[in-house]
Amino acid sequence: MTPHTRLLCALLIGLAAVLWWTHTRAHLPPTAPPTPTPDAPTGTSRTADTAAAHDIATTCDLVALALTSGIGVNEALDAVSAISAPAPAAALRCLLAGRHWGVDDTDDAHILPARWAPLTRALRLADHGGIPPSNALLRAATDTRTRARHHLDIATARLRITVVLPLGLCFLPAFVLTSVVPIVLTLAVGIARP
Repeated sequence: MTPHTRLLCALLIGLAAVLWWTHTRAHLPPTAPPTPTPDAPTGTSRTADTAAAHDIATTCDLVALALTSGIGVNEALDAVSAISAPAPAAALRCLLAGRHWGVDDTDDAHILPARWAPLTRALRLADHGGIPPSNALLRAATDTRTRARHHLDIATARLRITVVLPLGLCFLPAFVLTSVVPIVLTLAVGIARP
């Protein structure tokens, strides 16, 4: 190869790389920063959110189980808070204290963080609707687990894209530069020579 051909090859390769890079960057979806939940401090991970959802669902199940034994709502909340992990126990004690002080059910949002809404909503529905609270709590637990599973599925799908995209961005240019460009240059040189 002559020096002019080498220079031409280098320029074509550089131009192809720049065009390819701008083309792929234009077609990537925009990424938005994750938005923290109102009751979670900034920097919490998805694992913490999943653990909180698990705690809420388990707490709803335990309160429903205690209610099926025949005790009242306040006694069930007290019994479950006695055997729960620290975070759910603190939330149940706050809810129980609010119920003892006569705090209106609509003010539960001020007592507990927003992530405990399934529990408070189920208890409010049972109080106002006259239905057994255990059924509403079991449904709240199922809904919380389903929602957490859905969030995990979305995170898994994002992870697949995050892992595959760099591989494509690295291997596709390498394939083009090692396979396609030399063939095109060889054909171009063959056509250019009379």
